[in-house]
Formats: sequence, C-alpha cells, structure tokens
Amino acid sequence: MLERQIRFVLVAAFVVVFSAGGVSVQSAPASQLAAKEISEIDAAKLVLEIMKMSLDGTKQTMVMWLPIELAQVGMVQQGVNAAVVDQVGHVLGPYLIAVVFSGQTGPFGGVTPLPVEEIRASIELSDADGARYQPIDEQTMNPDARSYARAIGPAMSEHFPDGREGHVIVFPGTTDAGTPIAASTTEGSFAIRVADDEFTWRLPLGSLVRPRICPVDGEELSGGWKYCPWHGAELSGATSAQTEVDAPIRSSLDGAELAVNRNTAIYEQASVSSAVLARLADGDKVTIVGRAEGKFWSVTHGELRGFVHQDKLKPHRVGEDIRPPTKLADVPPQYPSDAKEAGIQGIVILEAIIDPNGDVINLRVLRSIPALDQSAMDAVRQWKYEPTLLEGVPVPIVMTVTVNYALN
Repeated sequence: MLERQIRFVLVAAFVVVFSAGGVSVQSAPASQLAAKEISEIDAAKLVLEIMKMSLDGTKQTMVMWLPIELAQVGMVQQGVNAAVVDQVGHVLGPYLIAVVFSGQTGPFGGVTPLPVEEIRASIELSDADGARYQPIDEQTMNPDARSYARAIGPAMSEHFPDGREGHVIVFPGTTDAGTPIAASTTEGSFAIRVADDEFTWRLPLGSLVRPRICPVDGEELSGGWKYCPWHGAELSGATSAQTEVDAPIRSSLDGAELAVNRNTAIYEQASVSSAVLARLADGDKVTIVGRAEGKFWSVTHGELRGFVHQDKLKPHRVGEDIRPPTKLADVPPQYPSDAKEAGIQGIVILEAIIDPNGDVINLRVLRSIPALDQSAMDAVRQWKYEPTLLEGVPVPIVMTVTVNYALN
C-alpha cells in the first residue's frame, strides 16, 4: 500500500511543483549540513537551474534533469508525511533521470520532434572525472522508480514546444565505485550530451543550499558560488539561516536591547530580510539573546526571532559621544629594512574600523609614507581593543590611529 502511495504522490507532486512554483509547508530537514530544508526550497528557482536549452535556428533541444529534491518539494507541498518523503531518496537514488525533447525547426518555426530511438542513440552522460554512461533499460529499474519515470513525460508536455511529450531518459545514478554522479548539494559537475549539444550542471545547485557571504561587503550570494563575482574573494559559509535560532551561543550581553532601524539587516530563518523588516518599525526594540556563528547576533522581538549581522551595522565615529577604546593588545610595526637603510621615518596615519568584538576589520591610509604604509597596516590589523558599548550594546566604530617610525 505504501509503495503504491509513493508512486502516486511522486507523479502528482511533480505536477504541483510546476503549477505552484513555491513551497511553504514544513518538513524534515535535508541530510546535507549546508542544504536547505525541503520547506525552504523555491521550486521556481530550482526549475530554472535544472532546465537547459539549445536553440540554433534549425534545431531545438531541451534537457531537464530531475533531482530527487524536485519530487520531495512537490510532495511536501501536498502535505505528504515525512515518512513517505524520506523514502524518495531510496526509490530514486540509484538513477539519474532526465526529460529530453529534441526536434528540427522548420522555416516557419514549427518543430518536428526526433523519435525517442534517435535521441537514445545520441545521448550520453559524463561525470566530473570524464567517465561516460549510456541510458539504462527502464525494465531494470525498481517498480516505484519505473512508474515515476513513465508518468513524468506526459506531465511535462506543457513545457515543451507545441505541447509535445518529452522523452524520459534514465542513467545510472552512481559510479562503479558507488559514488553519486550528481549530488545536488555537493561541489561537482556532470554533463549530458545530446548529439552535438552538451549541457553541463555545476553543483551544488544554488536553490538547494544556503546562501554564502562575501567577506568584503557582507552581501548574501548564491550558495552555489564559491567566489564573489565582484570582489574575487572566497565566500564564507552559510548565513544565519543555518544557525539554530532557538539555541544561540549565549553571551554576557543577554537581555541588552538594540533599537531597530532600516539600515540594520534583520534575518529570520528563511533569510528574507524584507519580510522581517515589514514587521518592525524604526525605533522598535529587539533583545539580544546571544552571539551566533558567522558574526551574527541572535535577537528576539515578541514572537519574531532573527539575527543582526554586525557587519551591516554602520560604524560610529569616535568623538563627543564615543570615547576612544582601550587597546588590549599592541603589536609594534616591523621597520622595513629598505626604509631604515634609506633613512625614511615619520608618522603613518590610518583610519580604522573596529568591529563590536574589538577587532580591526578595515583600514584606510590618511597620511602616507609609501615605504612604511604596508608595515603600519600589518601591525594595526593585529591590534585588539576593548569593545565599545552604546547603550549597553557593542557597536562598530571608526577612528584614527597613528604609527610612528623613528630611526633612533
């Protein structure tokens, strides 16, 4: 009975995904550490990543890879219980399934589909190591996976030219050593070639993993990216959505209040900052309940729980209201030998941004001595200050520091 239910909901769920385009029902978390929960996956974004297309004027080819998560998303949206959803990996895991349409384009835009026999003869799968795989016979599949594969083609017809039915092609899902060929939440790649067209999927899929953060400006970027495309910096791990909101790392700041403003990034578990900000007004008080991994402060406001990213807070300039912080660790600069031999001395003036922990996170040269600038910045980056408190809450500050070089 359960196997029959799985077969039904797999196909029904696939149709639901394409008609709804989103998921909001809770489910069991995905097994991968960096992966989103199934309930967090945006089905529309997932579809954009798994569908590939080639148009050259005389031929149209479309290939859609069907990762396991696609079926799970639809099942969760239908309200299928977690026990059934969890069995999808067992049912579909041994296979890599794709829906393929290929046809010749006529002078007036009509498309004549190629027969499935011709497509099967020209298609192959290659893994990240270059090993190649041919389609398998559907008769060798387990009964549940075979029922799913046979029903998907007709369900896909509205997404292909003229309502044509796509052809379901099934490949082995693992290498000879038993390693998954397409692990959707792990770094890697695979490709499917149809005649002269090759379609490559680079993994992980950004829609299935949590966003990453650029260390230069704190911007949230696709979890499928490894480097920031604007700064070239390697991205840090998952954002606040990966941290348990209900079990933050405790700190001595518990109970302190922070005034909310529109320049403060507040994140809830789904990392949709605009949705949270819409529920807060300028001047609302959120209570800090602890420090979380990745430079996030965990906060609460009524029933709202979320995070404030300290890098998003505007630094306060040292002046009348902000006193210079106490230096806890001082690292003297190394006098460059070339500058010393050339008799170069003087004072380098820097502008430093110090984060709420008292660490120097950014420097700008205000008064330069070219031969000494780098040495001065290398030293100041290692200085440590006592955190600066504003209304009892640690805040980032900006201040001027000097580094003196004297030959005596």
